[in-house]
Amino acid sequence: MEIDLDNVAEIEKYAFLLGSAIKNEDTEQFFSIYDSILPSNLPDNQVIHSVETLSKCRRFMSLQDSLDK
Repeated sequence: MEIDLDNVAEIEKYAFLLGSAIKNEDTEQFFSIYDSILPSNLPDNQVIHSVETLSKCRRFMSLQDSLDK
């Protein structure tokens, strides 16, 4: 998949916000952020990249949690 280098900061911002909402178990915040992404003018490849980055954030947070225990 091709990454849109012009919008990396925006993609990472959304991934971080979504990941934080998941870590804090804040479903209302998660869906608020998620809903704000979809109706925007982000091309499909950016939304897909954000979801992939979110997945990486979740794995990282899980690893951090296991290290903290």
